[in-house]
Amino acid sequence: MTFPSIFQLLPAHIVRLIVQVIRVSDNVKHQQLFWVCDNFRTVVYSLYSQSYELKLSDPTCEAGAIVNTKQCPWVLCRHYSGCPSCDLAKDLSIHVELECIYSGKALEILSRAPYKDCVFPLVRRVSLTCNMIQMVDIDKYASIAPDNIATFVQRLQQMAPGAHEFNLAALTHSNWPENTVGYFGSMVNQILQHSSRFKNSFVGYRPPVALDFDGTCHLTHIDYALDTGREQCFQLARQCAPMLQSLRLWSNVHKYEEYLDLSRLIRGDDGNCVVYSHLQKLILDNDLTMLQRPVLGTFVAFPALRHLSIRNEYPFGDDTLFRGNAETLEYLRMHIHTSTSMILRELKVFTPFSHPKLRYVVTPGHSGFSANPVAANAEFLRFVLGIGTNVSVRVIDGVSHNQNIPSLLQKLGEQQSLQILTLNGLRFSLLDIISLIKSLPLLSDLRTGLPKLDSHLAGVPKAQLIETLCNSHAPMGRRLRLWGIGVRSQPMEEAAECTMLLALLCPSLDRVDIPSGQVEAYEVCVRDRIATPPFNQHEQRLQRLLLWERQTIYSADKKCPLY
Repeated sequence: MTFPSIFQLLPAHIVRLIVQVIRVSDNVKHQQLFWVCDNFRTVVYSLYSQSYELKLSDPTCEAGAIVNTKQCPWVLCRHYSGCPSCDLAKDLSIHVELECIYSGKALEILSRAPYKDCVFPLVRRVSLTCNMIQMVDIDKYASIAPDNIATFVQRLQQMAPGAHEFNLAALTHSNWPENTVGYFGSMVNQILQHSSRFKNSFVGYRPPVALDFDGTCHLTHIDYALDTGREQCFQLARQCAPMLQSLRLWSNVHKYEEYLDLSRLIRGDDGNCVVYSHLQKLILDNDLTMLQRPVLGTFVAFPALRHLSIRNEYPFGDDTLFRGNAETLEYLRMHIHTSTSMILRELKVFTPFSHPKLRYVVTPGHSGFSANPVAANAEFLRFVLGIGTNVSVRVIDGVSHNQNIPSLLQKLGEQQSLQILTLNGLRFSLLDIISLIKSLPLLSDLRTGLPKLDSHLAGVPKAQLIETLCNSHAPMGRRLRLWGIGVRSQPMEEAAECTMLLALLCPSLDRVDIPSGQVEAYEVCVRDRIATPPFNQHEQRLQRLLLWERQTIYSADKKCPLY
């Protein structure tokens, strides 16, 4: 007599949560879960059926296939050979030659099996990659291209009736003829009429096309490559300003000879400025040079901004990006340059208690502060630590070893809301880390170089050292994770001993993450010391330092609810 698995009685959403704990890429574990019960089999298979490609990339449009983009384990494919997995898909990618669309050959293919009745009811995002590797005479399709384009767009809507996000890519190795640009732009505008999210990325040796977005004013999310069609992008953003919630501008190419004037994002040809009244997320992720920084006066362009990320230098000569959103800003990522700090200090953008909701501050580096590294780092830290008073997550990169540690500890100790702190490039002593943990009552994750032993403790016998530390410092009962990052070639024997001493002082230290390439050396050092006095007296506690998972170090960006 057989009994059903108890897991068969669990609700589907609970089973899905259990399965998702295991990485999607771990086929072995998924195959083991596959045999638990039907509930698990269905959920596991669905993980491998969420992304599909429809390939119509052959110039003659004779070849085509629907391809599952995630390699499915053989045992799942065999069991579900007849499963209508299109019903599970959430992302659909279509690769097609433009000539096939204009001539109507793409429609011929889509009218035959297996495409004829193919529908993806759960798809929310459609990615369209249009190829034009060979130059063709588009004029010969002039009489039929408009109707074929309209019918092709209708077919896309039938295949993915619930899609609201449209990703566009155009592959080319030469400039497109003007008539091709017109047809292509017409197709894009027709698709956008049924989309709320738009991502545009072009790949090619030369800029392929600049689109005309006249009439498109309803998009809520725009992700746009600035390598081509820069003015068209600014026009599209201004047209959608009343509805826009998220805007990302980016580029793949370093173009130091080109000038990026971001005032065009706000001010049109008529000189009037637009208000992005609902924009919550703005990402400026480009490498284009700012030859000058425009000033827009007192105009408030981004009153609802919650997430601001700037990869390059601050692009304005005033506080345009910070004006009017002090009460809403929650996440800030910004490279700090001397001119940036001067502008923001002079305008008193960041004052005590000026941004009460700011919780995430990421400063990936600094430049131009001073020729003296010590003075530059001190000035940089002084400015950065003055951004926000209720910050929960603070990431500071590019800080060298040359620091006044007592002064730095004092400034960090004033950040009483800190829960996660990253200081990439610094390595504290054991006593400094103990002092830092005690001064920050909410700190649960500390990412810095692995600790080193204080010089005056280096010659103390280990048994005496453990007794001295335990007598001098009360146990720190909070949960704590220590992440070793940012400092290369640190002595692993010393780092292992320090983390073991810290684990004895902090019983809830439940994880120590080691930089890649140093894991094996760290584990060997810990095991050797656990086996010898005086650490062997605490073997059960210290063994937990070896039970860590090899996973990517937590990213503050992913934790942000707006990211």
